[in-house]
Amino acid sequence: MGAIIGTYLGLSGIPDKYKSGLDRTGAVFSNSGYTFNGVIAVCESLARDAVRLRGGTIAPDGADELWTIPADAAQPLPLETWPGSGDDTPSVSISLHRDQAQWNKVTLVASASDGDGIASIHWFFGDLSYQSGSSLSHTYSAKGQYEIVAYATDGGGNTGWSSVTVSLHPGDLDRSGGVNIVDLNMVLIDWGKTGSFVDPRSDSDGSGTVDIIDLNTVLVDWGK
Repeated sequence: MGAIIGTYLGLSGIPDKYKSGLDRTGAVFSNSGYTFNGVIAVCESLARDAVRLRGGTIAPDGADELWTIPADAAQPLPLETWPGSGDDTPSVSISLHRDQAQWNKVTLVASASDGDGIASIHWFFGDLSYQSGSSLSHTYSAKGQYEIVAYATDGGGNTGWSSVTVSLHPGDLDRSGGVNIVDLNMVLIDWGKTGSFVDPRSDSDGSGTVDIIDLNTVLVDWGK
């Protein structure tokens, strides 16, 4: 009940008589190092990350913020089940391809097989978004490492899954999954060129010239 009221009213909306006895900075939760205020800070930080990952905005920072959260069409999610009828769970494999023009875009193909046939495939992209279909593309709004999971449901309702991890950074010019000497060399080979490059990916910001901005893109992400 407390969680429901807290979610509906917010901490500031709960009357003081119900919270004045809280030790918000001294006592910690069992088996953790978190105080009450510490938990609130972590929850707020995660909520902010979730809003931004979904393409939302928070403005201005500080008091009286306005959080704008994109409204997505509802999609049915798979119910993870194990064999209740038919044969074993579906076998699933994932093929991932990095887009050469956009560092933050991937193309995914799921191959699934089962004696009962495959009824549906659902994807979870690791950025709080999901989509259905055996083949699709997805564009991420922030750099980082993401675990992508594909669930396949067979004709009997049983599910199987597979996952793949992808590391996405603007400085990964060659789309290898890591930012290293190869990416730096790509910038140096095309350094100062305009319009025509040995490898167009060296112009990371699409300005038409390989310059200090492209070099900085690699250096900021170096080693990731």
